Amino acid sequence: MTAICAMSDGKLLIDNNEQSLTADDFYQRFVVAGKQFSVMLVGKDGKVKLDRHKPVFTKELFALIDAMPMRQHEMQQDD
Repeated sequence: MTAICAMSDGKLLIDNNEQSLTADDFYQRFVVAGKQFSVMLVGKDGKVKLDRHKPVFTKELFALIDAMPMRQHEMQQDD
């Protein structure tokens, strides 16, 4: 799983590594207005699976991730 964080200082972190792509680029790509709070879950296909403007419980977030086809495949291979 990849963690992408668009920070209010304009930095974009992917798995805690700063990227040349800026947070503003990310905001434009996913149409996030200004500096509003947003939680997005983006699949490897580039489609937004979750878009909220308030905090999300980790239980809900992990349930969505676990329902994704690639995650289902990973879990089957771990058995």
